[in-house]
Order: sequence, then C-alpha cells, then structure tokens
Amino acid sequence: MTHFYPTIQAEARFVSQLPTPVDSTAVAGSFFLVFFMFFLIASVVHRRDQREVEQLEADREFLERIWQINSNLER
Repeated sequence: MTHFYPTIQAEARFVSQLPTPVDSTAVAGSFFLVFFMFFLIASVVHRRDQREVEQLEADREFLERIWQINSNLER
C-alpha cells in the first residue's frame, strides 16, 4: 500500500492547483461595488464642475456690472 502514496500525493497536488469555483453573487457584488464607486466619483466630479460653472457665471455678471458702471462714469 505504500507504493500508492506518491500517486495520491501527486493527485492531491493536481487537485490543489485546480481553480476554485467562483460564487456568482460575489462576482455580481464586486461589479456592483465597482460601478457604484464609478458613479459616486462621477457625481462628485459633476457637482464640482457645476459649482465652477455657477461661480464663473457669477463672476461674469459681476464684471459686466463693473463694466456698465465704468461706462456710465466715462459719459
């Protein structure tokens, strides 16, 4: 019976090298987490860009008022 030991050991090594089955819920959860993080980052970037646009519009309106006041003073 000792002569079968190396064969069993070789089979055990072969079986340990086989890929383990992947749980589909773990894969789905990972994809959900990745997409959730993507949309979270995209919404933060969009919100920041929106604030910058609003600030630029406010600056433009302020400069237009200054330009009008300056034009009125020159007359």
